[in-house]
Amino acid sequence: MTSMSNRKSQQPMDTPSPSARLKIAEWLEKLGDLVSFVAIAFVSLLPLPILYDVAARTAGKPTDWAFEYTLYALIGGGFLANAFACKHGSHFRVTTLLNLFPRAKKMLDRFAYLAMLGFSGIVTVAGALLVAYSFGSDIHSSSLLGIPLYLPQILIPIGSGALFLQTLAFLLRDEFPESHELI
Repeated sequence: MTSMSNRKSQQPMDTPSPSARLKIAEWLEKLGDLVSFVAIAFVSLLPLPILYDVAARTAGKPTDWAFEYTLYALIGGGFLANAFACKHGSHFRVTTLLNLFPRAKKMLDRFAYLAMLGFSGIVTVAGALLVAYSFGSDIHSSSLLGIPLYLPQILIPIGSGALFLQTLAFLLRDEFPESHELI
């Protein structure tokens, strides 16, 4: 009888309570929002070096840095904006199965977000390995600037990591955004 009462008093390690999961999801989304603000800054500042380069070319003194920095900022802004697009349902989705089986929407959404979680996790790890390799091998761009490539490459694991966190937040909440489809 005592062994039975001991078993009842011990609480098994369960999943976090719903309120704890919501709290974790909220913090994960805040991290994703921070990365999203950086993405907005990258994209918002893109016209400045382009305008400067246009003015410099008009004056007969083109820059040798504007194109490369603008290219890195554009690609970096795209990677960093992944979490923002996911959070607002603006990411690319194939909805054929959702349209065929509307009753299975919740299950299909879970599967899709689990796949996205796996994909973003793989890209995060692969991006981090790429950054480590570029840093360790001292790889630079082949342009006149010779920028260490780990600097722009670091935006890959940061952006895909933010997507991983945003996707995890949706899975913890078990709520998924509606897609904004044009078709």
